[in-house]
Amino acid sequence: MASKRVAEWEKAKATFVSLVTKEDPANMGKKQIVDPVIEKHDGEIVKNLKTCDELEDKITKMMKETKPDYDDIEKELRKFEQTTRQFHDTADKMIKELNTAIENSKKGNEDPKVKEKYKRGCKVLKTELDELDTSNLEWFVVQSKDVQAKSKKEEAAENQADKYRVSLKAALSRGNAVVQRIKAKPNAENYNKEFPKAASDIADQVDNFAKLAKKGIGDIPGPKDPSNLSKDLKPFAEGNMKKVDPPGDERKILAQIKQFSNVVKEVAKDYKL
Repeated sequence: MASKRVAEWEKAKATFVSLVTKEDPANMGKKQIVDPVIEKHDGEIVKNLKTCDELEDKITKMMKETKPDYDDIEKELRKFEQTTRQFHDTADKMIKELNTAIENSKKGNEDPKVKEKYKRGCKVLKTELDELDTSNLEWFVVQSKDVQAKSKKEEAAENQADKYRVSLKAALSRGNAVVQRIKAKPNAENYNKEFPKAASDIADQVDNFAKLAKKGIGDIPGPKDPSNLSKDLKPFAEGNMKKVDPPGDERKILAQIKQFSNVVKEVAKDYKL
């Protein structure tokens, strides 16, 4: 892919060379101004602008990734900033050398109109270079702000996920304790004392993770779609297993508790707890 920034530089350079060499059969403008100054810095300018284009393409692709690594993107942005500074310094040095060459130009000193033409060409070139420089800075600032904003959102989402993780871990621990207490005394009174809260506490945290994961921000633990977990918890949280009619059948209670215990293990496994 052709470098858009280099194309802009080539166009600006061609305009300057045309102005300086117009009506100059002896090619003095080329010999005294273009060759010793423009050609001297051309390679460095082209190199800087190509690098800017390559970095812009790379950063743009990185930003479109499913889970952008904002630390890596910021590193590439710093490279872009450094390259734009190099371009700025080279362009600034070239303009100063052009002005010196124009002042020392034999043809320019012999003919004020020629010198004025050289100066006008230099002003046009400087304007084009300033525009490139400003465009580079604008792109850098916009991207940096975008990265910072998205990085903060990601950090906030991951911090919230950490809090949910602590709450879910606590809810699972309570769930395991409930299983052991009911196993010790498998009757309706004990069962109904623990449910549906034991299940709804876990279900609420799974739901919190699901809402956070749907936003697509940050590295959120657990499945993107925990609907199967929610479905397995639902009977204990709000369905036909949230209560047992007194006095309660011991075998049925133990079977339900085993089922609940399996769900607790599945949640722990999916959220790596």
